[in-house]
Amino acid sequence: MSSNSLSSNELNSNQLNSNQLNSNSISNSNSNSNQKANSKDSRLILLNDKNLKVNGTEEKYFIKLVDGNGNPIPYVDLIFNIDSSIEFVGGTVRTDENGIAYIFMDFSYPGPYTVYASFEGDGNHNPSSTLSSTVSVYKDTEISSLQSYGYLGENFSFKITSCGEPVSNQKVLISIDNKNYTATTDSEGIAKVKLPNQQKTYSISCNFSNRVYYYGSSLSKNIPVYKRAFTQPNCYALLRKSTFTVTLKGADGKILSNRTLRFIVDGKEYNKTTNSKGAASINIDLERGEYRINYYFNTDGVYGPVSNYTDLNVVDPSGQYKRLLNVKSSASAKIYLTGGGYATVTSLIKSTAKSITKKYKTNFEKAVAIYNYVRDNLDYQYYYNTRKGATKTLKTKSGNCCDHANLVVALCRASGIPARYSNSKYCVFGSGLRSGHVWAQIYVGGTWYSADATSSRNTLGHIENWDTKTNKKDYNFRNLPF
Repeated sequence: MSSNSLSSNELNSNQLNSNQLNSNSISNSNSNSNQKANSKDSRLILLNDKNLKVNGTEEKYFIKLVDGNGNPIPYVDLIFNIDSSIEFVGGTVRTDENGIAYIFMDFSYPGPYTVYASFEGDGNHNPSSTLSSTVSVYKDTEISSLQSYGYLGENFSFKITSCGEPVSNQKVLISIDNKNYTATTDSEGIAKVKLPNQQKTYSISCNFSNRVYYYGSSLSKNIPVYKRAFTQPNCYALLRKSTFTVTLKGADGKILSNRTLRFIVDGKEYNKTTNSKGAASINIDLERGEYRINYYFNTDGVYGPVSNYTDLNVVDPSGQYKRLLNVKSSASAKIYLTGGGYATVTSLIKSTAKSITKKYKTNFEKAVAIYNYVRDNLDYQYYYNTRKGATKTLKTKSGNCCDHANLVVALCRASGIPARYSNSKYCVFGSGLRSGHVWAQIYVGGTWYSADATSSRNTLGHIENWDTKTNKKDYNFRNLPF
C-alpha cells in the first residue's frame, strides 16, 4: 500500500486517482470501541450521499472528523483506501480548519468503488472507527459509424465507446426502417447488422440503453445501400510511355461501361470513361521508379463507390541499349531457363520465387518483382568471385556482385524466366573504384534487360552506380565460372 500526504486546501496534492494503482485487494479492520464518548473520542461523518453516483471526472468526496462532542478536529491526517475489482488507490489527506477533508473521484473505469476512511488518532484524540461507503462510477457513451453507405447483404457497423475506450460485450438495439435487431459489441466495441438485399436508402439507428455503470446513447442516419463494384488493374509494372488500364465490374459480373473513373497520378488528376469492356486507360509517361496510382469510382446510384490503388513500377531502359546491358534479341533464350552451378534452383529458391511473384500475371511484372526483391533485401559485401551461391546468399541476405547476380538468375529461372550473367573486366564506379563487375540480365518480351541489383540507385534496365560507357572486355555466361 502506498501512502500519500494530501492537503484538502491544495487541489493537486489532494487528488487520489487510478494512476496510483498498486493492489487489487485491501484489508481493513473496524475499530470497535466501547469507551464513553468524550473530547478525546473521534468520529468520521460522510458529507456526501451514502451511495454516491459520479462520472469519474473530479467529483469530490467529503468527510468530516469530529470529537466526542461534535467539534471539528482540524489539521490531522486521515487515511483513505479506495478499492474496486479493477483498481486500488491508497493515501492520506489532511483536514482543514473545519475538520473537513476531500478526495477526487477521478477514475478511468466504470463500476463500483468502496471508499474506506479512518483516523488513526494522535496525542489528543483516539482513533476513529473505519467509515465505508460505495461510490458508483458511471461513464458517458458515444456511438459512431464511419460508413456513409452500405452494400446489399453485407454488414453495417457501429462503434460504441466510453472515454475513447471500446465498450465491449454489451447489447445494442439496431433498427433498419423500423425493423429491430439485437447485436452484441465485440472486443473493439463494434456491433454489426446485416443489411437487406434490396437496393434503396434506409433509415438506420443504433441505441445503447442505460446499463449498469454506463449512460445510454444513440445514433440515427440515412444510408444508401448499393450493389458492390470492384476494380482490376491490368498490370503492376510497365515500360515508360505504356498504357495503364483499370477494369470496372459489378460484383454480380456486370460490365460497367460508360462510367467515369478518376485517376490521380503523380499529383495530377484524370477523368476517363470506361469502354464497352468496362476498361478505362491512361498513358504513363513518367520517369523510371515506383508510383502509387489511385483510382476511384463514385457511384451511379446502383453500384456503390470504389477506391483503390496500384503501386506501379515504371521501367525505362532508354539510353542504355548496348551489349550486355539492354539488348533486343529474337534469338531463342530457352537455354537460359536452366543451368545449375551457383544458380541451382533449390526448394528454398522455388518457394521464395513463388512467394515473390504470386500476385503477378506477366513475366515482365515477375521480372521486376524479382529484381526489386534482391535489390531491396540484400546487403552488399565486398569480396572477389562467388563465395555463397544463390541459396546461401538468400539465407544470409548479403553478398557481392557475383552472389547478387546468382540469386537474380536462380529466382528468374525458378519462375520460368530466362536469365544469364554479364561480366566486365573493367568498370568505373561512382566512388572512383575501377574494378571488374558481374550483373544479371533478364529476358522478357524479346529484350534482355540489365539487372544489377547491387545498388538501390539502380532499376531493372537502368544502372546508376557505375558508368555504363566505361565497361571493357565484356562477356556473357549461362553459368558463372568464378
